[in-house]
Amino acid sequence: MPIRKELPRQTVQNLIPPREDYVYFEAPGEYPFQATSGRFEIINAGWLVDASLLVYGNEEFIRERVAVLAAELAGVDVRVFAGPSTQALVLTTAEFAIIAFRGTRIEVFPDPVALWQRRLGAIDAVVEPSGKLVFLNWRDVVSDINFGMGPDGVHRGFRQALDQANLWEAIQSHLQTLSGRPIWFTGHSLGAALATIAAARYATLSPVQGLYTFGSPRVGNAAFAQTVPGNAFRIVNNNDIVARLPPQFAGFVHVGDKRLIDGSGQFADDSREGDSLKEQFTRFIAALSRSAPQQLIGDGKLQLPQFIARLRGLDVEVPDNALNDHAPANYACRIWNALEFKRAPI
Repeated sequence: MPIRKELPRQTVQNLIPPREDYVYFEAPGEYPFQATSGRFEIINAGWLVDASLLVYGNEEFIRERVAVLAAELAGVDVRVFAGPSTQALVLTTAEFAIIAFRGTRIEVFPDPVALWQRRLGAIDAVVEPSGKLVFLNWRDVVSDINFGMGPDGVHRGFRQALDQANLWEAIQSHLQTLSGRPIWFTGHSLGAALATIAAARYATLSPVQGLYTFGSPRVGNAAFAQTVPGNAFRIVNNNDIVARLPPQFAGFVHVGDKRLIDGSGQFADDSREGDSLKEQFTRFIAALSRSAPQQLIGDGKLQLPQFIARLRGLDVEVPDNALNDHAPANYACRIWNALEFKRAPI
């Protein structure tokens, strides 16, 4: 039977990676990774987007999910490499190796109001405060916004994130112990940028079998793009706004052949870059203006207390716009569903 992964309800909580209820690397026997392929494979996109989503987790989370894969596929192992902010995993089997870099993290903290209520005895001490606050990890944000281009033609922030604490040297040394297995690089968002730089560097030492990125920003200039190995594909989910950053006028260009997931969730041939940032922002504001009243009002009555409770629990739906198109869970579900659409009998 075809596997269909339903997109999560588009709330803040559900879109924060990693997804605990998501099945990673599902049915590896039925959907084997095409380790030596030199062309775009939706099945490989499915494996690689799962790795890009999984690497958002901590090491315990990663190992638990890989253990499930190891129960179905022989020779599976994983190593996690972490610096002050950058994290990567190297997933190996007897036939191939995948290196995935983590994107910009979203940190969730208890709401201080709820913590204060518990301290005052206003709520049961054994009950975890339901209120939450969300922040982008500041180190990752610094990497994202430091988009001055270095003399090597690479985004300074991305390069510094890869080079921190000798992280890349440790990863590179490990990759060179893998006995000639085909090496695949991948990542989502910031992780996609790091995977692109890493693939270009590693290609100067050993062959790179492929690079698949998801929601990747532009990483460097045209000269840098020429150093990225072939069999590179840049997958963009519909109106993902991050895929339009940093701006082209600063000298940045994209890397890899574009594969667009259209609004219906299917891969489509499309060389366009989509709407301008101004148009996407205008659409986002319009969607937000429609969404907020819908979430505030039910049955014709204002439900402000309920809305505040939902807001503090991150249970507010994100408008359908270029922001949730960037969520890695949406990438993962749509790619697996596109694979099933392709394989299902007509």
